[in-house]
Amino acid sequence: MGFYYSEKYHNTDYYRKKKKVFHFSLDYAINMISSKPSPDEFVLTEENNSYLIKSLKRLNKKERSIVSFKYGAGLKNVEIAKLMGLSESNVNIILYRSLKKLKKFLVSGGFKYE
Repeated sequence: MGFYYSEKYHNTDYYRKKKKVFHFSLDYAINMISSKPSPDEFVLTEENNSYLIKSLKRLNKKERSIVSFKYGAGLKNVEIAKLMGLSESNVNIILYRSLKKLKKFLVSGGFKYE
């Protein structure tokens, strides 16, 4: 019985290809270690949440409901249409216009994109 010899097992390129390397940015690693926001991030998040709540209140009930179903509950437009008794295209239009209004309200209210 002899030793089985294969070029495949003695080729360093073979092992290099099989080697798995993961690259992480320093920011990603820090976020993994410290998931708590810094005081500055916390204040900014709180301010932005406040602007968002005020802006959402400026939408009418139907617009608010559609935005809530879409982004709060994660429903698809077809599902929202069935729930609200609307056509899917109507939901698309209302959602588009509502998000446009929200953006306008947020920007005028001092919302910070970061």
